[in-house]
Amino acid sequence: MDIKKLSIDYGYFMAIIVVLFTLLLGVVVVSRKSWENGLKTQVMNTFEQVYPGTYTVGDMIPVQHSLSTSAAVYELEPTAASLSVSEETGYGIIIRTATLFGTLPVVFRYSVTSGTEFIGIVGFSRQIQKESAIIQTLEHSFQINRWKHRIPLLVQDSISGGNH
Repeated sequence: MDIKKLSIDYGYFMAIIVVLFTLLLGVVVVSRKSWENGLKTQVMNTFEQVYPGTYTVGDMIPVQHSLSTSAAVYELEPTAASLSVSEETGYGIIIRTATLFGTLPVVFRYSVTSGTEFIGIVGFSRQIQKESAIIQTLEHSFQINRWKHRIPLLVQDSISGGNH
């Protein structure tokens, strides 16, 4: 084999690799908005079970933290009907959490004055007895309490643009 033919073959191979990575990157960029909207819908559905008609889920806040692949933060705005109950603006957080039941997406509410509150698990209904029992079991678990303490830092870092 001569070096010229090997160089040409290597060049073709590298060109194919570059094209494949470019296509993959394009798919990721195009699907990002759809992914964000899906998470937003899941956060809204989970909030509706606990606080029906109280909040609307706003824009996603980019997570400026090492947990950015496992968490998403959304602005929560009180609805006009709930303003009379003096609901404050806060944040809805969805986090992928390891539990005894496997990895589950868990939703929290955070505000500066009220702190962090566990809302529920995405896709679990508080109306179904078995799912409600799982939610109640997790509500006081070590994992949920750990996130309750870490969420204020996560949200503050995301708002301020800090990075850990």
